[in-house]
Amino acid sequence: MRVTDLGRFSTIANNLSQVTEKMLESQDNISSGKQVNKPSDNPVGMTQVLSYRSDLASLSQYVRNLDQGKAFLSVTESALNDMENMLVNAKGIAISQASGTATPSSRQTAAAQVENLYDQAVATANRKLGDRYIFAGFKTATAPFSSTGAYNGDSNSIDIQIDETSRLAINLAGDAVFKGSNDLFTALDGLRQSLATNDSAGIQNAMDTIQAAHDQVLANHTDIGARMNRIQLAQDNFSKTEVDIKSLVSNIEDLDMTKAITELTSRQTAYQASLMASSKIMQMSLVNFLS
Repeated sequence: MRVTDLGRFSTIANNLSQVTEKMLESQDNISSGKQVNKPSDNPVGMTQVLSYRSDLASLSQYVRNLDQGKAFLSVTESALNDMENMLVNAKGIAISQASGTATPSSRQTAAAQVENLYDQAVATANRKLGDRYIFAGFKTATAPFSSTGAYNGDSNSIDIQIDETSRLAINLAGDAVFKGSNDLFTALDGLRQSLATNDSAGIQNAMDTIQAAHDQVLANHTDIGARMNRIQLAQDNFSKTEVDIKSLVSNIEDLDMTKAITELTSRQTAYQASLMASSKIMQMSLVNFLS
């Protein structure tokens, strides 16, 4: 084999290796549906993709926090709504039994109804999400209210991180909602006792104390509604941000399939041409060797 033949063969062999590598690269891209499968495919693009994926991981944690917070607040909102309805019923009973047509017998019957409302109020104030009492502060494993309306929780707030710089309290401590200056349980029990003892003045006074307790619950309910709105807004913003980031990742990673197939066909043609050229050089070299 002549020296010139060796040079030509070496050149074609190198070309064949490069063409083969490009063809296999096209096949890998089409198989994965990605144009960036390893850092060397696009070092700058891969750096951006890794940064975007880190952002998505952070978003995912915030979204989980928001989902947890929304669940906690939803149960709280439902409990407060139920409590408001009970207090409305209690005030309705007080109004009806404060009238001149009420009798000791009707008031005894009403007292039993209010006692039932009282028990429902204790149960509602002890509502749980899963195994956590929602109105107990940090003491979520302990029922916050006894049957007498005594508070056994604490006044701490349960906060979640909703973005890089903001936290949000997702609970209401029961002492702030149902106790304090407008003690819901004291109001209900006072109405029950006034009805049971046929105390007209006490029944009249109970209407005001129950209304004050209702207003206190309603104010907290409004606060919860505002927090729910804040969570919903954050969820909407994160959903949009997630779509935007995934689009940026897609622009870097995803393959234009039509273009890729065309490129593969071109590289396969080049590969076949290189094979033919290599075969001809081998044949010519063999002839030269034999001659």
